This record gives sequence, structure tokens and C-alpha cells, in this order.
Amino acid sequence: SQRCSCVDNAFDRAALAIAVENFRSVCPPRGSGGLLVELPSLLVRDRRARQMSRAIEAVSSCGLLRFLQVLMVCLGALSELLGGCAESLLVLTEADWTTEEQELATEAAEFKELMRGLATLRRLLWRLGSSADLFLPGGDDDIAKGGDLSAQDAKTLKELHSRASAGLDSARAVWATVESGLRSLELPLASWEPNECFEAGGCSSGSGSAADRQRSAAPLCTLCLLPAKPPFSLEADGSTYDGGVASALWRGGLWHVQCANFWARHGSRSKLLSELGVPDPFVEQPS
Repeated sequence: SQRCSCVDNAFDRAALAIAVENFRSVCPPRGSGGLLVELPSLLVRDRRARQMSRAIEAVSSCGLLRFLQVLMVCLGALSELLGGCAESLLVLTEADWTTEEQELATEAAEFKELMRGLATLRRLLWRLGSSADLFLPGGDDDIAKGGDLSAQDAKTLKELHSRASAGLDSARAVWATVESGLRSLELPLASWEPNECFEAGGCSSGSGSAADRQRSAAPLCTLCLLPAKPPFSLEADGSTYDGGVASALWRGGLWHVQCANFWARHGSRSKLLSELGVPDPFVEQPS
């Protein structure tokens, strides 16, 4: 609430109020943790709350309108991209192929590239979904908490929320179709656990291991607002290197390489960005 009150722009105040409300719903209740069986879930909630707090701090400095526009564009582009992948899998699951023909198809270099791409899209969906879960409202009346929001700004905010939510729902539904196709083909993706990845632990307490301290100080990705491992940083705990968390300096900020590639190839070229009538927000415009 203090963060919202310090923001001059009414649009940003209204958008931040929703994020703060979502943040409060995730924070572990005071006095919780009496039962050992509850500790794992409480620790997950605590890490998530800390990450959400950092994301709110970061986005309040860049403008909520721009952030929500980018989020809406990304979710729409991701849904469309996943739809194309789902269609590619459908060809194999519905066609009258013999087992030998399916094996030949799945061993092809092009199909292996598709599987690697799906593993990346799975992670991008989780990242963008985490941001959406923080900044999108859970109900239509949440905008009213913005107070002095003008009718035009309220309409704009509600439309952005609606379109971003629709994009998220569509992307998650299409991903469920992709997973179903992979199961029918008995083709598992590379193992990956969201709650154990670097991004999820990026705001863990600094009192833990060296890896925990590294994560707690990690800068946030410009696009997804989740912790990114700085370029050329070393593994603090000797764990297996996770290429998905690699980052790079690009367009004035630090990005997960996967996020930067996604925006450059899909987000910045999305028809949704053209429909908004705004230029690429990550490209410096001539004065």
C-alpha cells in the first residue's frame, strides 16, 4: 500500500493495487509454521512472496502500462506459437503411421529441435504465467481499488487485463494439448521442476547456502521479472549447469537468453503489438 501511495500516476496506482493484493494473498500468515508438515509449502510461499515483492518494486519504476502491454503481447504470441507446435504433434498422433514410421519421424533432427523448443516454451509459459498471476486481477471489481482512476484509464486497464488473461488461459490450454500429444507418443520432455529452478529460488533467504545467497541477490530479467543469473557467473554450489537460466545484456537490460530470443523473434513481431499502435518498447526511439 505504501508503494501504491507513492506513485503519482493513477493508472499505475490502480494496477499496482492489484499486484499488492495478489502479493498479500501469497504471504504466509503470521504465526504459521507450527506443524512440520506445513513447512515445505510455507517456504515455497515465502520464496514466492519475496520474489513478488521484488517484481513489484522493479515494474513500478518502468511503468505499469508498458509492462501490461508487453505481458499481453507475450502471452498472445506464446499461445500462437504453442498452437503451431500442437498441430505438429497432432500430425504424428492422428496419422495412420506404423510404429517404425513414427520412430523414424521422432528421430529426425527437425523433430528433436521441436522437442528442445517445447522445453523452452514450457519454461517461458511458467515464467510469464508467474508474472501474470501477480499482476492480473482475480475478479472484475479489483480495478475499483485504484480509487481516482479516470473512465478512459479504467477501460484501458480492464481491456489489458482481459486480453492478457485470455492469452494466459489460451496458452495454458494449448500446453495441456501439447502434453497430451507427448504422452500419447511416449515422448517425455527433459526433466524440469519449476519450484526447484533458479528463478523460483531467486528470492530465498540469504541465511542459507552459498547458492541461496547468490539467488537472493540475482538481478531480475527485463521481460519476465524473475531472477536471472548474471553472465559469466559461476555455480556457487557445484550443481549441474542449467542452460535455461543463462542471461545476457541486451537493449539496456539483463535478460534471460530464452526471454530475449522469444521477444526478438515473436513478441516484437506480434500483430498484437501493431494492434496496440505502439513501437517496440525495448527499442530506443529517436527523439
